[in-house]
Amino acid sequence: MNYHILHDNPDDILQQKLSAFETQFHYPLGKDHWFSISHCNFYLNFYLAMGPATCIVAENNEGVQGTICSAIRTLYNPNTKATQEVAYIGDLKVALKSQGKGMTYELMQQLQASYKGPAIPVMSVVMDGTKLTPFDYTGKKGFLTLEIIQKVYVIQLLARKEGHSQDVSIIGAKKGVELFEQMHCHSYFLPKQLNLRAKNGYQWIHVNDKACAVFENTRLAKRLYKNNGEEIKNAHLSYLSYKEDSALLIILKQALHMAFESKYQAVFLALSEAEYLKMNPILEQLPVVNVAKATVYGTPDLKTTMYNINTAEI
Repeated sequence: MNYHILHDNPDDILQQKLSAFETQFHYPLGKDHWFSISHCNFYLNFYLAMGPATCIVAENNEGVQGTICSAIRTLYNPNTKATQEVAYIGDLKVALKSQGKGMTYELMQQLQASYKGPAIPVMSVVMDGTKLTPFDYTGKKGFLTLEIIQKVYVIQLLARKEGHSQDVSIIGAKKGVELFEQMHCHSYFLPKQLNLRAKNGYQWIHVNDKACAVFENTRLAKRLYKNNGEEIKNAHLSYLSYKEDSALLIILKQALHMAFESKYQAVFLALSEAEYLKMNPILEQLPVVNVAKATVYGTPDLKTTMYNINTAEI
């Protein structure tokens, strides 16, 4: 088995092999339907958008047999002003013909060996219902044990024409981060190169400094396709924060309108359980299509606080 260690996007030949590898993984989409995920022509962009990235690719003469990826993210605590690095791990996949042969552990060991710095916390976000979770493969063969850190609610809202609100305006990234921090008390991962995942760019929007968010997509880094080949085009509302319910409703309606105008089908956002319960009266006024759950797993040193999670990064 040959192991490639990538810190940037692969060459064209390996990219083609990775694209073929991804087609064997299917995810349920209602009765008798499924979807698949493509990382497009820039396999590592999804992680490079979050920070310095690594991807381990296992390949033999039959093609790619497994992958695991990570991004070194900067976690910021707005209360203490302290930062720390966290390894965000994802896309642990093993080809059907190589499953049950120890490939999972070999990929994790290769990833662990590729990191040369001091030990840092590790985390991963997994949609509930996924067949294997970190409980199945961590804490064994020398790999770190990951525990449940928090639950996340993934909200899907139907894009629709709402009309442009005069209270909403676009601001620069620096101002957007400043506003977000003013209204957000939990630790969050600093935005990095969002342009690497968002086709046609991303926008920080706000409502009179009383609510703010990033309106973006992942079409440069991750696309979803139905089993009939049709692309599922969605927008994401990241780094959402607010201090007035009325402003929150305005910014959510504006996101639905922007998505509709861009011909997206839905807008996704992620909320902690506490945020979801608090925002329920607002969500009841909107076209909620689905509410799913995800679990944040991490090393024990990450259990001391809550984290801002964005659906564009799951």
